[in-house]
Amino acid sequence: MITAIVDGKSEHFGVLIDELARLPEKTIVDEGHLAQILKVSTRTIPRMVARRELPPPFRMGKRRCWFTGRILAHFERMDADEQLEVKRVARYDP
Repeated sequence: MITAIVDGKSEHFGVLIDELARLPEKTIVDEGHLAQILKVSTRTIPRMVARRELPPPFRMGKRRCWFTGRILAHFERMDADEQLEVKRVARYDP
């Protein structure tokens, strides 16, 4: 949980997830470590892949793994797509 002082009051802004950004982009993380970084359960990771919130993993033996750089690039594409959608909708909103 991120806490900041705003106008003399303590405000909570959610969870800061910066561990992926601090890792080298060629770092390989498995499902368990990724769940820990994203602060979700390991059962949530395959659901996130199915919803296209995460890129597909690659197999390393029986483990599902990701390169941290691909995850971050995926998040950046999702953000860019969302920004385009906001602009598209804004054109039709009086």
